[in-house]
Amino acid sequence: MIGVTVFAAMAVLLIGYALMLYRGLLRARLQLTRAWSNLEFAWARRDGELARLVELCRQNTQCDNEPIERVLRARDALQAARAQHDVAAVNGTEDTLRAALVTLYPIAARHPDRQAEAALRALRFRIRAHERAIAAYRTRYNEAAKNLNARIEMLPDSLIAGLCRFAPASLLEDTAAPAADVDLGLAFGK
Repeated sequence: MIGVTVFAAMAVLLIGYALMLYRGLLRARLQLTRAWSNLEFAWARRDGELARLVELCRQNTQCDNEPIERVLRARDALQAARAQHDVAAVNGTEDTLRAALVTLYPIAARHPDRQAEAALRALRFRIRAHERAIAAYRTRYNEAAKNLNARIEMLPDSLIAGLCRFAPASLLEDTAAPAADVDLGLAFGK
């Protein structure tokens, strides 16, 4: 009788411990999902500014369409990668988008209208602000991904993660720093 009671108590404790580990894994995955949502919000805000930049460039009759098309293709590829939650593709398309923007800014700066030049400066400022926000959210996402991955790899969490099919998260590359530090002031007469 005592043996059955001890066994039942140990089973209840073991199940409770397994549930506690499972809840910890769920919490880590929820943090990762929230971090991705924050990134989505920042990307969407930057996309809005990019649409304004493209419209401003299209109004410029001196602006070549190829740089505009490169920005649009890169933005569309990034949106598709984000929709699929394809972290590897997001890493590559972020670099492509930044490179396209670096080539577009000097061309857009040749706009003959002073009002357009002021609007371009404001857009550049807001896009840089969004880039900084994206970099901050990328860091938070990577911290959440590392936390989830560490929990998945460590015993006893790895046993529960394996049973519940928790997949490790990929990290977003932090390639924004070199591109964000490019001084585009020369393109704007500064």
